[in-house]
Amino acid sequence: MSVSILRVPTPVVSLVFGCLWMSEALCRCRLVCRQWSQVRVATKLLSLVDLSVPVPVLLGAVLPHQVCHLELPSNFVDTASLAQLTAVRSLSRFEKHQGKLLRMAKIAGLWPGLEVLHLTWLGERERDLSWVRQLSCLVGLSLICCPITNLSALASLALRSLDLSAALLFKAQILSLGQLTTLESLALKAVAEVDDDVLRSLLNLVRLRVLDLSYLPRITDKGVGSLEGLPSLEELDLTCTNIEITRFTLTRLAGLLIHTDSCPPLEPIPR
Repeated sequence: MSVSILRVPTPVVSLVFGCLWMSEALCRCRLVCRQWSQVRVATKLLSLVDLSVPVPVLLGAVLPHQVCHLELPSNFVDTASLAQLTAVRSLSRFEKHQGKLLRMAKIAGLWPGLEVLHLTWLGERERDLSWVRQLSCLVGLSLICCPITNLSALASLALRSLDLSAALLFKAQILSLGQLTTLESLALKAVAEVDDDVLRSLLNLVRLRVLDLSYLPRITDKGVGSLEGLPSLEELDLTCTNIEITRFTLTRLAGLLIHTDSCPPLEPIPR
């Protein structure tokens, strides 16, 4: 019995693998197929989290200068490999406690042109955010669940989006958010110290369009009403705040998309 082998055009193979979420799939196929071993994929997203193949093998399967978004565990310290990824503009660093840690100062040195940054953890020496001054192009920053000791460094940036959901912050720090006048989207979900004073301090954010105040038990109808002073505000999330919004406040905020659905309390976040 004869067996015919269908040879798929290399551009087609490259295109298919470039659409896969797991870049490891290409690495494995390169090991078993002579044709695929020659393929290098132009992928926009590259994840180095929980890899089961060596990083050099993975980088050999992609075109590093095409990678725009990178997912990185915080204990990945192979800066020589990372230096090949010259086009990274969006980075997500995931918490990993094992081993040495790749500090944000090093990351800022590798990619000073970063535009979007997502973090779920900050080391003790990173919590003053002084390293962000090296990221002059940054427009989107997410610091979910991060302990933060100082927000003043953010004033050096032209941020358009800031997510501080469940971040550990003192009230004095939160009050400084009014200085970030370029913000268009702000999330303060489950930030325990947010109260009516904080809401009034946000009135300088004249470009703010989206504001997430969900899971904030200390804000009141009066504080929410003061947000009528935000001229660009379009969407407001008050989910799980237990606020009884009066008709007077609804009139003041007429035209906004307001989310007020009730829901169960958040599960405690392990620290």
